[in-house]
Order: sequence, then C-alpha cells, then structure tokens
Amino acid sequence: MENPPETPKEEAAAGKPPARKPDVAPGGAVPRQPAGERKDPPTASPSGAAPGQPDQRRVELARDLNNLASEVVVADEWGIFKDAEPGTGAHDPPRIYQTLAAAYQALAAGKLEEVEIALLAGRAGLNRAQNRDRAWRINNHFGLLPILFIAFSALLVYRFVFQWWLGIEGRDIVTHAAFAGMVGAVLRSLYWLQFQTGKGLLRPRWFTTFIVAPPIGAIFGWLVSLLVKTLAQAVSKGAVDTDWKTVSLLAAFAGFKWEWALGWLEETARSIQARTRDKTPTKPKS
Repeated sequence: MENPPETPKEEAAAGKPPARKPDVAPGGAVPRQPAGERKDPPTASPSGAAPGQPDQRRVELARDLNNLASEVVVADEWGIFKDAEPGTGAHDPPRIYQTLAAAYQALAAGKLEEVEIALLAGRAGLNRAQNRDRAWRINNHFGLLPILFIAFSALLVYRFVFQWWLGIEGRDIVTHAAFAGMVGAVLRSLYWLQFQTGKGLLRPRWFTTFIVAPPIGAIFGWLVSLLVKTLAQAVSKGAVDTDWKTVSLLAAFAGFKWEWALGWLEETARSIQARTRDKTPTKPKS
C-alpha cells in the first residue's frame, strides 16, 4: 500500500521544503508562465515552412540548380558553347556560367524568384546550344559512337580471341566462360550508356571505357571460372563436376560487376596467402 501524502506541517518537521502550487489563471486550470521566462513564438518562413525545418522550395531549387550546372559542365566538354556564342573569344567563359553564378548568389541571398528566372534562362540557353551541336545530339540522344565502340571491341575479341587464338567455332563459344564475361561487360556498358544519356551527362572522356569493356569482361569471366572450378574441386575432392551454366552465370555477373569480381579474387588471394603462411615451418632458434 502507498503511504498517504504528507501535510505541509509534516513536511516542515521532516526538513522538506513545502510544495509549491502551480500558478493557475484566474478563469481556468491553465498554468501561467512566469514573467521572466516568456518567449516570443518563432516566426514562420516566408514560404510557409515550419519553424526549424528546411525550406522545401529552396531545397528543390538548389537541387535543380546543381543538376543544371552538371549538365552545363558536361556540355562544355563537348565544346557546344563555342558555336552557340560566336561573339565570345577563345578564352572567355560562356555566358551561361554567368547565369549560373547569378543564380547561386540569389539562392544564397534567399531570392528564390530570381533563382527560378535564372534557371529558366540557363535551361533555355543550354537547350539552344545542344540543339545546334550535331555531335552532341547523335551521342547523347542515340549513343551512336559508344554503341559502335562496344560492337567493334566485342567483334575484335570474338575474332582474335575465340576464333583465332582459342579455335572455338559455332555454338561452343556460348558455353565458354570468357564469352559469358564479355556478354556481361557489354550489358554493363549499354546499361551505363542509357543511364548517362538519359540525364544528358555522357562525357567524351568515357569513350575509352566502352572500348575496353568487352576484353575486360572476358578476362574477368575466365578468371572467375577458374576460381569456381578450383574451389569446387578442392571442396568435393574432384567428385563434383561444375555445370557450364552455373559457371557462365557467375562469369557473366563478373563481367557486369567488376568490383564484385575484384573483391572475390582479392579475398581468394588473401586466403591462399594466409594458408601458405600457416604451412610455412618456423626456423628453429639457434
């Protein structure tokens, strides 16, 4: 059972300070705030955002401005602003950079209407420059050169590696792990191409990646197939024969995901190194 509450006299006798009743307003049970602790309520932002919360409109404008700046930098790599602005000199920056600078200054000052106007002007200038450049449209709208590079590189690997060096003909190529790795690398390149062209961020410096992707995928596929077969023989002691479909599936994934293949090979190398270190006999002390 609980003890009854102590009376003020009992509290004073026990050495406790008397309990203080909360201040109550004359007309109700709402406690009054002390006079020295009154604070003014926080003011809301002009756009209607809650106090202490980021302005959603400002965040969206900052994101759009950053996306536009990224597209402008990539378009400048293609050199499309030189033909679009014939009055500028060779060393003068394009006028669209001035528009972006003004937009960032307006964003820092909180002038969101000026940011929106600058965004429209910058987007219009970028679209005009892109439409005037044929090379940019062919590659960023259709991916013509990257697709040609991928096809030419895969054809070279098929001709010189599979037919000339390995001597594989016909349907036997499909069952080879290196071919599956090359297919995975081609899929990786096409996926990456459509992702970058969809955002208008395809850079000319990436053309080398499309050229070297098929041979790199073939090499990764072959290495992963050797690793899988070696591990299967080590675990089962030669009793289990690996299916070519399983090996080809892992090889294709290795060609598509280079980081995964490198990580797997690195972990295997560390495991072999650790086992070799454990089996090495220690020299007796003289």
